[in-house]
Amino acid sequence: MRTALCLVLMFLLPLAFHAVPSAQFIPVAEDSIEHAQGRAQTTWSGTQTLTGTYTIGVADEVIIQPCTVVRLPANERIIVDGRLTVLGTQSCPVILEASGLGDHEGIQFNASSSGRGSLVQNLTIEDAIYGVTVYGSNPVMENLTVVNPDRVAVDLFSSAAPRITDLYVDQAGRDLGFQGDWRYGLGLSVGSGSTPIVKRAVFSDILTRAVNIWGGSGGLIQGITVDNCTGSSWAMAAGIWVEDSQPLLTNISISSSDTGIVIRHIDDGGYTQQKGGGHGQRWCLVGQMLLPEWRRPRGGRQQQLLWDYGVHRRRDGPVRTHRQWRRPRENHLRRSGCAKGRCSGHDGVALL
Repeated sequence: MRTALCLVLMFLLPLAFHAVPSAQFIPVAEDSIEHAQGRAQTTWSGTQTLTGTYTIGVADEVIIQPCTVVRLPANERIIVDGRLTVLGTQSCPVILEASGLGDHEGIQFNASSSGRGSLVQNLTIEDAIYGVTVYGSNPVMENLTVVNPDRVAVDLFSSAAPRITDLYVDQAGRDLGFQGDWRYGLGLSVGSGSTPIVKRAVFSDILTRAVNIWGGSGGLIQGITVDNCTGSSWAMAAGIWVEDSQPLLTNISISSSDTGIVIRHIDDGGYTQQKGGGHGQRWCLVGQMLLPEWRRPRGGRQQQLLWDYGVHRRRDGPVRTHRQWRRPRENHLRRSGCAKGRCSGHDGVALL
């Protein structure tokens, strides 16, 4: 019996040297390994005091529950590369405030957050230099309140396309001291090719401009109420400023404003852009406008509630300035400086 067992072992022993090794010993090239990253989801509630700028990674999400108070240090902000979900309610909004004496810089959505479904509902931002800044992203914001931001309540750049419903800006730029530039005291600034959809916005007691549209931007902005836009010493205070852009503005009410609407289309050389027929056509469409305080005296000056401003160059002379003040009529089509579709160098304006 022992002899038979020894013979069997003698036959099996050589086969063991040819056996396939286990997988853990098989060498694998480093570049063929996939490093999977899980999606991190963080929930905030109660009081969250941040010690510096907080960045939401591109694969991460932060959910903020109702009644949460988020506190930010001075000059810091929440940067969103992934997804931010704010679930405030009308009875219990989320509050973003400063944790110390200085003002924070609000929330910034970067282009990497585009299409990731960020949602902001019932958020109130206080003690801010900037409220919400969006670079090339498309968050949805509903019932957003920004109280007295130093510079801009909502600032859009780089083809941003957010959807905003029920925006309320209560004062802007009123607590900021002397500055070396004009860009402060703004409600909604739409620039650099941005195209937001804004439904219902109220701007009260704004220093420089309630709505500031520039840089080839567009979008649909409807249901705008502006009250008391005045006080800027660096730039013209206006309820709505449109420069080199083609937005659609409807259902507008402006009162107690130094200037109602300024529409300006110029190129880098200071000349009026080409209008009417051809590739250079630029129209700003304004519909259902209510300017209830036409030419009401204010501080010894008369209000110019609608101001079309254009810089024109004569073929044989220097640059000249043309200004026109017109009182708009509701639901009546008119094109400033144009007759029967032909423009004579004035800014293109359609009042519907």
